[in-house]
Amino acid sequence: MTTTFHLGTGYLVAAVAAILVMILYPLALAVVAYRRLGVSWRYFGYGALIFFLFQVISRLPVVTVLGGVLAPQLKASAPLRWTWLAILVLTAALFEEVGRYIGYRWLLGREEKI
Repeated sequence: MTTTFHLGTGYLVAAVAAILVMILYPLALAVVAYRRLGVSWRYFGYGALIFFLFQVISRLPVVTVLGGVLAPQLKASAPLRWTWLAILVLTAALFEEVGRYIGYRWLLGREEKI
């Protein structure tokens, strides 16, 4: 028995929109900040590093595994799905803020922060 996986047009449109919003838009803003304000590229690198460490490396694997374990329960219960969504939002914010704190504290050191 073979199963074929077909990506619909809606999925492809959503993927392109996600790429534009999550990657190209921040890069465009970085170029504008660099040109108009003279912001060093180093700060954008710090931000990317912090995001990578605190979201992609630490948070994402944990919520992916937990989501897989909880998948049957999440499919069966709407209140549990909403609770899971709230947990995902809360953990994203907490990890991002802790990462931002560490970035400001150790990567920027005593530099002036506006």
